Amino acid sequence: MSDISSTVNQTVSNQQPRWRELWLKEDWWAVWIGLGLVIAGFALFASGSNINWIAVAPAKWSTFSELGAGLSANALRYAAQFGVFLVVFTRDLPLFAPMTGYVNGMAFTCHSVRAAAALNG
Repeated sequence: MSDISSTVNQTVSNQQPRWRELWLKEDWWAVWIGLGLVIAGFALFASGSNINWIAVAPAKWSTFSELGAGLSANALRYAAQFGVFLVVFTRDLPLFAPMTGYVNGMAFTCHSVRAAAALNG
């Protein structure tokens, strides 16, 4: 009988809240990043500013020369947006992925999403 009660006591003591998970788990980091972006957006809105400068999207295009002209006209904005994404999403990088693969994947994903958005208009 004493074995059962000691096992139950150990199980109950091991079920304490794990507050460390709120900043160590990838799922929670998605929540914190989203909350941070909402707070930053609200702070900019409340101060009379906005994120239009960095929220750049490619214009509709039908030839590669139009695409090139649009991308070169907004190259600094695209670079700034990429830099913000890179900084925001690499905070926990050592925990989840090798750095080189992540940066290359991030660059490919950003450019792929922009190209798909431009094609679909």
